[in-house]
Amino acid sequence: CHGEGSIVTSPCNECRGQGRERKAHRLDVTIPAGVNDGSRMRLSGEGDSGLNDGPPGHLYVYIDVAPHEFFSRQEEDLIYDLEMNPAQAALGFEAAIPTLDGDPAVLKVPAGTQSGRVFAIKRKGIPRLHGGGRGDLLVRVELKVPTDLSDEQRELMHQLAESFGTPVGVDKGLLSKLKDALG
Repeated sequence: CHGEGSIVTSPCNECRGQGRERKAHRLDVTIPAGVNDGSRMRLSGEGDSGLNDGPPGHLYVYIDVAPHEFFSRQEEDLIYDLEMNPAQAALGFEAAIPTLDGDPAVLKVPAGTQSGRVFAIKRKGIPRLHGGGRGDLLVRVELKVPTDLSDEQRELMHQLAESFGTPVGVDKGLLSKLKDALG
């Protein structure tokens, strides 16, 4: 009797003498905005039926947050990687940054911006789980060096390098330079 005081002599096929049976049912669950990957939600009274007409147990839902197409996440902050070319880095530019709201934010990247710099767009990140606003959208700019220059672009880059006093091309090497200098 397993301590229950009675023996079921002919248990039914559904419950096998337990007094409860397995049934699948649909349950709609609202996942709050801002929940973290690996979080656990407890749904009271939605678990297995209790023994001997006891109360039902709890159902635990584990959250697996899927990666986003554009953003990575750092707590309540979102991170967006923005590529810029050398001309944009030197001269500055404006960029339309996607947001979770769907309305792009305009970011003004100033002239002389270095690769790796991070700009914060306030309150455009993940909603804080227990209220208190939102995190920030962090935009990390990365310099993308072009690899397939046209002949005109290549010539302009050579002219730019020479204007900086740093000509590019084949380096003769230190020994060749010394030989040329010594005659």
